[in-house]
Amino acid sequence: MLWVGATFCTHTMNPRMSEVKRKIGPTMNSAHTSAFFLLGLGSGSRICFYSHTVSRYITYTQLLSRVQTIAAGLLELGLNKGEMVNIFSQTSANWQIVSLACASLSNPVATAYDNLGEEGLEKSLNEPDCVGLFTNSHSIQKVCRVLARTPTIRYVIYDGKPLLPSSSSPLPLNVRLIHLDELFDLGKQSTLDAHDRRPSPSDLACIMYTSGSTGEPKGVMMTHANIVASIGSISTILSHHITPSDTCLSYLPLAHVLEYIVEMALLFVGVTLGYGQVKTLTDANVRNCKGDIAEFRPSILIGVPVVWETIRKGIIAKVNASSFFSRAAFWSAVEIRTREIPLLSWIVDRVVLENIHAATGGRLRAGISGGAALSVETQKFLDCVLMPMLQGKFPSFRAYIMFNAFMQDME
Repeated sequence: MLWVGATFCTHTMNPRMSEVKRKIGPTMNSAHTSAFFLLGLGSGSRICFYSHTVSRYITYTQLLSRVQTIAAGLLELGLNKGEMVNIFSQTSANWQIVSLACASLSNPVATAYDNLGEEGLEKSLNEPDCVGLFTNSHSIQKVCRVLARTPTIRYVIYDGKPLLPSSSSPLPLNVRLIHLDELFDLGKQSTLDAHDRRPSPSDLACIMYTSGSTGEPKGVMMTHANIVASIGSISTILSHHITPSDTCLSYLPLAHVLEYIVEMALLFVGVTLGYGQVKTLTDANVRNCKGDIAEFRPSILIGVPVVWETIRKGIIAKVNASSFFSRAAFWSAVEIRTREIPLLSWIVDRVVLENIHAATGGRLRAGISGGAALSVETQKFLDCVLMPMLQGKFPSFRAYIMFNAFMQDME
């Protein structure tokens, strides 16, 4: 079980809300409260810190401890209530940990895609007057080149390989560079009390900047109430089918609202999260080891249309490279699954399509697509061959009906 300081809104229609109220107790009122936000009701839940080179699991309780310690470290640095922290980092568990630590202290975060150019990064730092920045060690050089034009920055926190004094560009005199592990050690020694730093529902939680692919990055402001309402909506729609026994591989940018909100909703349910990268997602992208999907074996996968289209083309390319008999068997299996012939569908799933399922870990049972509309061709293909697909672009009631129908078929 994980409790993280943030806003909790009781206006959602989550069927588990009575359990949440019982656990939170008298601190809740009839509307909403800035008491603790519950992430993961299942006490046996795990979060996976995963990459294609190492796997390490921690419990939700351990995650809570790390979030609280990082928050204490931020207090020791001198981060004042309401001051903005920019997250310019690739998707990782540390991204979420820093974000949650800031949320618990009423410090909003500004998100920036880790592939932003210097101009885009400069805007995402200057426009909201950021005083802190979290990034990765391989991005420090770019950050240093921008800092001369970002006068409000006082702290740069980074993870990854610790830097030698001579390995980074000179920092402005008023900027402190600190590794995340050092911040953690600082927090362990802290005696400061963060109780009065809890946010209220109307407090700003996040400014999410666009990728800048169609022009100058634009920031969207979201309060704690906005985020919790979104989490409650997703949980209401999906909680009947997603349980703490599920696993989800996170690889899309957490700077994108789709990945950010869905991941938070999965944390609420208590799902195990694994963190991979687009470059190491499939077996075709790596050497001498399995890709992230095959290694982690998720049961839920979140993606955007370009990812699903890549998966579809990859499957078809592999089929076309096989023997005539294998190609005929595959397309016959697709036809059978399309027509939903009961007994034959069960057989082709376990005989003809088994290798395709194995290539994605063999456990996928649901896919979530968002960001843009998924083509009908790709949707039908993946429904037949791999797993039921839910598109986030549909109105909630329509998505709910479609997803229920898919999952009933699977069960």
